[in-house]
Amino acid sequence: MRVIKLNLLPEELRAVKTVRLPVWLTFNFFSLPLLFLVLSLALDLVLLIMVMWRDADIKMITNKEKTLYPQREQQRKLEDRLRKYQKLVKRKVSWGEVMNVISDCLPQTGWFTKFDMDKAEGTLVIQGSFYSKEGGRGLTGRFISCLNQHEVISKSFKSVTSKRITQRKIGSTEVQDFYLVFTLAEKK
Repeated sequence: MRVIKLNLLPEELRAVKTVRLPVWLTFNFFSLPLLFLVLSLALDLVLLIMVMWRDADIKMITNKEKTLYPQREQQRKLEDRLRKYQKLVKRKVSWGEVMNVISDCLPQTGWFTKFDMDKAEGTLVIQGSFYSKEGGRGLTGRFISCLNQHEVISKSFKSVTSKRITQRKIGSTEVQDFYLVFTLAEKK
């Protein structure tokens, strides 16, 4: 059976025809808040994954740091010891070379009577004598100038000074006694 609609109202008063929107347009229009909600949830999910990934990286780095920290500490200690040894080697006085230079510079008419090392003051004290039948003057000055000309002495000692020179006579031979102080370049 078919229904016939009768509208007896004049056309001006009749209801306006409703326009039906297509389904896809009505769906998007009403789903706009839903779309924003879905996008925000997706963005939150991406951010959560990034945060978890970053936390995993941080955990991995801290675990590596915990395992590497003792090795780094040991390496740092070894490097400190190496630096100390290098300083010692740089400032180390080669006593064999020093004694060789001292004995080479000593005139043939001279001899040593005493060597004394004072570590607290950083000094080496040498006592000795020269003899000469002609008077032997100036032998100590030549001895000191010979010492100061050698690189081994100038690197190892800050100064070489004569503290005392005395003259005495043994028979007809003049004897000159000397007392030299060598000050180390760096105290040990």
